[in-house]
Amino acid sequence: MKRKARVYLDTAQHSMLKQIVDGDEVWYLLSQSQTVFKKISATLVAKYEQARRGEAPRGTGGKWEAVADICLSMYKVQEGSPKASLECDLNPFLLVCGKCKAFAHDGICKHVLAVTHEMMGALPIESRSSENNLKYMLKSIGKRRKKTSGRPQRVTPALVPSRHLENEDSSDEEEEAMRRIEDGEAW
Repeated sequence: MKRKARVYLDTAQHSMLKQIVDGDEVWYLLSQSQTVFKKISATLVAKYEQARRGEAPRGTGGKWEAVADICLSMYKVQEGSPKASLECDLNPFLLVCGKCKAFAHDGICKHVLAVTHEMMGALPIESRSSENNLKYMLKSIGKRRKKTSGRPQRVTPALVPSRHLENEDSSDEEEEAMRRIEDGEAW
């Protein structure tokens, strides 16, 4: 779920759109499984809202296939009541994804994680929480060693540097970037 939410962040300019409706933030996320629309736009959102109200969107001619493509094209994430969403560290804004099966089953989904990341990134540095940062959540722990073919080597005696560590590249830049994310300085 976290990796799929990260896809939304990588393509945020094409797949996420925030609008203010009646003073509340509403986020629209283009479905990753649909293939009809390549980019989200305000006109597509307006057609989506018309279809949700039961009206035939403009430009569809009332054809069921065109209306169905619009209805299945995106997800709507907005703040809900405390009864509508479970209190969770990963959902501090009590967001609700109304159409998502994963949200209905688990109380959290990839759409809520992506929107929470974006909303948390817009907060001042001291108010951010690194546990809502998707880059931090997906950080790899440790490095895998390459498997060697042939006979296994003897075990290195204690207090003697291992040969496989001599070839490793210790990247201070990566460690500094992760430290900044953990401290909330970078997002």
